[in-house]
Amino acid sequence: MPASALENNNTIDDLFDARRGRSADRWIFKALAHGKPIRPRVRVNFQADFTHLPKNADLQICVGIGFGIRGPFPHFVVNSDLNRELIRPVVVSDFFRALAAYQNHLLKQMAPRVHAYSRFQLDTLQDCLAVLPAFPGSAFSTAQFTFGNSHLYSRRNVRDIVHGFRVITVLGNFTICYCILPDDNIAIRCFPGSTVLIAGSVKHYFFTKVEAKQTRFLFEQFFDACVQRWIDRGFRSDADYEANATDAEIIEVETKLANRIPFAMKLFSRLHEIHV
Repeated sequence: MPASALENNNTIDDLFDARRGRSADRWIFKALAHGKPIRPRVRVNFQADFTHLPKNADLQICVGIGFGIRGPFPHFVVNSDLNRELIRPVVVSDFFRALAAYQNHLLKQMAPRVHAYSRFQLDTLQDCLAVLPAFPGSAFSTAQFTFGNSHLYSRRNVRDIVHGFRVITVLGNFTICYCILPDDNIAIRCFPGSTVLIAGSVKHYFFTKVEAKQTRFLFEQFFDACVQRWIDRGFRSDADYEANATDAEIIEVETKLANRIPFAMKLFSRLHEIHV
């Protein structure tokens, strides 16, 4: 795709629609959709940069919108100078822009109400603050790159909103691994390029190890629960809310908090609603 076309398409939704029909780019969407290995066209080599990691260690770099504990307001994720320089060319690369577009499209197809509500929340946030997700137009506030033999222990993601999905694409040079959901006794086979949607705040999951001398890393997108909390509390930090909230505001927030599970269930899709 020529640079002019990229400049004219400001959001990843536009990028997805513009790219998916082009013969030069169709391979990525076809490969991702069917979980096929993605090797020949990925020219970003991470392995050389992470040979210093201890065995089984993770290095996680987040980009997009973040929110420190009891901070005053959401902001761009702060990274070290080294990590920022490392990840910047990755985020703007055609490959990861296309991959982010695919993940966004997948959420829209599989959970349209979750996607629409997340987009509404991000639009509301951007009316107040000059912050953008890592990939403009995305329904996810934050993207995360996880390097190393990652996610080997069962976890839930406390940073994820209850009514959202974490979308994870598994990349690297390996034969096969499994995404395990122990609560449901489910094992999902993952090849390079496989993408899974997980309700990460309520479901435990982990990935099995890859074989010796093989490498794997994860590209993930999610909606930061702390950002949602700031919006729900009237665009205020915890400290500001606790000091200045009226009784009516406290009741409203506590009612919304108590009903968050039924609200999430209304947003989630039923099987008969899913169109792929």
